[in-house]
Amino acid sequence: MARVSDPAGQVSGDADIDLSAVRQLLEIRKELTLDGQRPSPEALSDRLMSMWLPDEPAIYVGLASTSLRNRVSQFYRTRLAARSPHAGGWPLKCIKDLSTAWVHFGECANVKVAERKVLESFMSALGPVARERTIDPELPLPYANLEIKDSSNRRRIKRHGISGAKATR
Repeated sequence: MARVSDPAGQVSGDADIDLSAVRQLLEIRKELTLDGQRPSPEALSDRLMSMWLPDEPAIYVGLASTSLRNRVSQFYRTRLAARSPHAGGWPLKCIKDLSTAWVHFGECANVKVAERKVLESFMSALGPVARERTIDPELPLPYANLEIKDSSNRRRIKRHGISGAKATR
């Protein structure tokens, strides 16, 4: 998902986090913590803002092992804090106006390998200033990407300090 119609387009600006969505998330997920503590809506909003890369057009990279139409539909049908049908990229649901985002896609033979390669490419192309500004400079994934599986299929998780934001089952 991107902030512009042209995937190579230039952007800048901070995320517009929807404080009412953050409050709703905290109401639904009583077990949600930030750095091991129950956060205020403002503290959680600030943390979500710290995951944002203001000069990057890509805000989420995902795979669709089904049709793209079905996967996007699943994303929009999934309520904030729910696990299914598609909870990936849940921080996107805390942005005020997601209707301005664009979905760019490409067909490939192996979606999992393609997703990893796109995320690796994103991270390697990130400049040093942007890398240092992000919440996890060692794993500077796009805003709503919270993990990546490496070529050995090991999960690497973005250190953002938020846990319990979505249902476990």
